[in-house]
Formats: sequence, C-alpha cells, structure tokens
Amino acid sequence: MSVAATAPAPVSPVSSSEPAPSRAGSAPADVHAAAKADRQTAVDRWTTWDDRLAAARGLTFLVALGLAIGWAMGSWTGWWLLLPAIAFAILCLVHDGVSAKRAFAERAVTHHDHARLRIGGGLVPEADYGADLLPPDRPHAADLDLFGEHGLFRRLSCTRTAGGRATLGGWLLAPADPVEVGARQAAADRLADDIALRERLALLPGDPPAPAGNAVAAVPPRRVPLGVRIAAVALGAAAVFGLGWWLIAGGSVGVLLAAAGGQGALQYVFRDRVTAAADYSERTGGGLTLLSGVLGLLERCETNAPAVAELRSTLTHDGVLEPPSAAVARLASLARRLETSRNNQFVALASAAFALPLFHAHGIARWAETHGPRLAEWSAAAGRFEALLSLARWCFEHPAFVLPTYKDGPARFLAAGLGHPLLPQTECVRNDVSLSVGAASSPDVASASGAGVPALLLVSGSNMSGKSTLLRAVGVNATLAGAGAVVCATSLSLTPSRVRSVMRVTDSLADGKSLFFESVRRLAGVLDDAKTDGPPVLFLLDEILQGTNSADRRTGAEAVVRTLLDRGAFGLVTTHDLALTEFADDLGDRASNVHFRDQLSDGQMTFDHRLRPGVVPRSNALELMRLVGIVPREG
Repeated sequence: MSVAATAPAPVSPVSSSEPAPSRAGSAPADVHAAAKADRQTAVDRWTTWDDRLAAARGLTFLVALGLAIGWAMGSWTGWWLLLPAIAFAILCLVHDGVSAKRAFAERAVTHHDHARLRIGGGLVPEADYGADLLPPDRPHAADLDLFGEHGLFRRLSCTRTAGGRATLGGWLLAPADPVEVGARQAAADRLADDIALRERLALLPGDPPAPAGNAVAAVPPRRVPLGVRIAAVALGAAAVFGLGWWLIAGGSVGVLLAAAGGQGALQYVFRDRVTAAADYSERTGGGLTLLSGVLGLLERCETNAPAVAELRSTLTHDGVLEPPSAAVARLASLARRLETSRNNQFVALASAAFALPLFHAHGIARWAETHGPRLAEWSAAAGRFEALLSLARWCFEHPAFVLPTYKDGPARFLAAGLGHPLLPQTECVRNDVSLSVGAASSPDVASASGAGVPALLLVSGSNMSGKSTLLRAVGVNATLAGAGAVVCATSLSLTPSRVRSVMRVTDSLADGKSLFFESVRRLAGVLDDAKTDGPPVLFLLDEILQGTNSADRRTGAEAVVRTLLDRGAFGLVTTHDLALTEFADDLGDRASNVHFRDQLSDGQMTFDHRLRPGVVPRSNALELMRLVGIVPREG
C-alpha cells in the first residue's frame, strides 16, 4: 500500500515456501531441530539407563526377599539382608538421579518442539497469554491483540517470573525513548543466536510466582534473641535426655514433661516472630527458586551488550560477597524449611523438641536485614533480563523482520513492505504506509514520488478487503518498535508515539450502552490522550462513528479528525461510508484517500489486499448479499 504515492506501490506477498535463513546461516526451525536431536539422544541414553536401573532394583528386591525367606526358615543369619538393603538404597538414589536427567532432557525436547511450532505460525499449548496484564484503561491493547489467547504477548514472551511478565507487558503498553529502544535493540541482537541460554531459562525449576508478590511490602521480621536460641537448644537436649531417662532407664517422666513444657512456652511467646518470617517469605510472591535461577543466568551471561552489562552491575554490592542468585536460593531454602517445620507432620516431633521454627525465622530475619533492601532491585533486573531475552527470541525466530529506525523528530511512520507480524508470513501481503506530521519542514520525510506525506490516511474499501488488518499491522508494528523489537517490514522509520484505537466497539444491553455511545466514549478517550503531554498519538479509527446517519457521521468524523490533527496526532481512519471520503480534500495536504478493492469473477469474490490511492470506486455489499441469496441477482 503506497500511502502517499500517486501510483500503486507493488505488493510483495511473502509467498516463498523456503524458510528464511537465520543470522547464523541456518533457518531458525533447523537450528531448533538440531538442538532437539541432541536432546533426543540424551533422552534415549538416560532411558536406557533408567530401564537398566529399574531392572537392577527389581532383581535386588527379589534377592532380598529370598534372603528374608531363608532367614525366616533359619537357613542363615539376618545380617545377610544388609547387603541387598544397602544395594537397593544406593540403586534408588542413582535411579532417582537418572530419572531426573531423563525428565530434564524430555522437557528440552518439548521446548524445541514448541519453538518449531511457534516459528511455523502455530500456538504453543499452555503458553502464557498475559491476559491479566491487559489494563482496562488501554482498550487499544485489546483492539490490537497485544494480549490474550491469540495475542502478541503469547508469541513474544519467554519470561518466567512475575517481574519479567510485568516488564515485557509494560514495554508493549508504553513506547520507550529512542536511547532506551536502541539499548534494547542492541541487547536483543547480541542475544538472538544464544538458543542455549533461552533453553536454560525455559527449563529452570521453580513454581510460577504469584502476580502480586512483593517482599518490600512485607513487614521485615525481627531476629530471635541469642539467649532464646540457647534456651531452645538446652530445652531440646533436656527433652531428649528426659525421653531416654524415662524409656530406657525407667526414670521419672517429669524431666521430659518439664522440658517439653518449657519449650512450648518459649515457642508460644515468640510465635509472632515466626509468623512474621513466614509472612515475609510468602510476600516475595513465591518462585524464589525460579528467581534464583534467572539471576544465575544473568550473572553468567557473557554478552557484552551495554544493557546486559548494566543489569549485571546492579547485582553487585559493596561488602556483600554472596552472589544474588545464591542469596535468593538461601532464602528459598529457609522458607521451605520453615514451612516444613510448621506444617509437616513427619518432622513435627523434632520441630517441637528443638524449636526449629524459631531458628528458621531467625535465619529469614537475618537475610532480610542483609539482602531485603536489594530484593526488589534484583527482581527488577531479572525481569528486565527476561524481557530482553524475549526480544532476542523474537529477533531470532523472525529473520525476515528488520530493526526499525527509531528516533526523535517530526512525528512519522514511514514503512515499506509492512505486514502484520501475527499472520502466517507465507500468506502475509505487505504494503507501504507513510504518515507524518509537519513533513513540509522535514526534508527527510517524503514519499517516493516526491509528494508530501499526509498525517491522515482515510481508508475506504469493500468488506473483507483488509482495512482493519492494515490498522492492526500499523499498530502492532509501532508497538513492537517502541518496545525495542524487530518489525514485520522491509524498512520502518518512525518516532515515539502512543498508539490509540477505536476498533472493536460493542454495545451492552446490561449497561444500557448503544454501539454509537460506546464509539463516542472511546473517541473521547483518544481525544483526551492527544491533548496530554507525551509522544504524539498515532490513532487507528475503524469505521468511525458507526451507528448513526451519514450526515451526522460526516460532521462528527470531520470534527474528530480535525481536532486530532490540530493536537499533533496522526493516523488512519477506515470507513464504508464514501461520503466521509470527501472531507479529505478539505484537509489539503494533511490527508489522503486510499482504498482497497475486490474482484468478482464467476460468482467468486477475491481480494489482492493492495492499497491504492484514491477512493474505492464501488462497494461490494450488494454483491456479498447476492452471493448468499439475500438480494436477487440482476437479470
């Protein structure tokens, strides 16, 4: 679609069936296929050992059973049972380790299968939709499918932690400044080919974190005094001595009862400190083991990208020698032990005897004093690292996409070969789109024909011809560019802009809201955003002011568009109402009419999805109704 040219630009559908080569020389799917083959070899190897060890365990059990029968019959001493018992225990430990390695290799195979599915345009099962990240005050995110089952976030994200998800979601919702975008682009470019790093991220152990986890919001726990801990150890020793005195020596049970009573009283008095420590560990949101793993990957990441080096620098702290990954792993261990000592019935006796919750709570309190102030910073660094890895994966898996030129200056969106990044690229038809505000004063903003570049494209066209897809292609690519990702185009030069849209408008019987009312309300929101401080608004208005008569629609639409342009906004408006196309002439060089069209041949309607200059010459509404038999055919 050549937006500002006087002749239609050539359309370049991506129709080649050959996979695009990666920067390493191989197609991304082939790279993952090779990695899968390596992991499958490991699966086969560990499966063989798994089967052998299972057979050895079974044989050892049969030997032990035979010895037990012989011992029961008095054929030999029971000491012979020790040999198979020890062998069985050792085999169980080794077998568990081999089974874990087999499971890890199987997960790696699945990871690479999912990557190939994603590269082929499929949806990975159970992938993170990011639906909870969709803000109610940003309806354009729903219009553009930034989140949700078929959304951009699902294909883009490889984040694991709550901080990573929130960071990447924030990048998609608000454009960064050109310096920050440049840093993200450089980091993604250097991390793109490191599929081993992304595999390690995907296979990190740990539970998914709670979305609202925040250790900073928790009240820091207090230490358990040294005297109390000494008393707890002494009472525990006394309880053990009292138990032995009573059971073995036949002494009085009073020592045991006194020690148990004192221990119970001690734990009751300091129960608030145990509760505070448990609350602190819970407020971290869970996923501490996972966070530790991500921090470990960041600490060992060897890329020299400035954005990653800056993240690594935030992990260091004067006077603290313990790496953040190890520190967080230690907190995770303390939290698990505290939880076990309080709730696991199998360790309840030892826990009560030696007041283990007090010692675990003390350890958590010491951790909070030493590392607590840095935990939020570490979580943020890990989240940003995951978001950069998501951009890197997107770059690697889309070698035909390009890095946009993103810089300050007169508001512009100049794209060649623009397509929708979520469409199968073998079916995607690409076109050119040029938009600019104040092009006359900016020599580098001009169309191929030398004509001025408009701030508004008024897009007319038949049903199903591609108008809404065009708007979404512009919006999603602008979003990707503002996040620091590669875009579906052969070239794209743009400035920071806030994407705003009115597309998927629905009425509500329950709320008593009509389609027209909802359209007006959404338009008012776009107008309000256009007059607030920040980057200029890139508006995408689909079937503007549908739901009212043509005369009112033209008057209202013209008022809305003029107001937006006067406030420095720029964008696209689609319409079926050809009367609306007339006011483009009144706006002079600030607006241009462009259109899509269809072809009807032998009762079949086809679309080439090419954007052409001017107003669509005819509508296909009647033809569509004739095709389904609503309107009788002529003649």
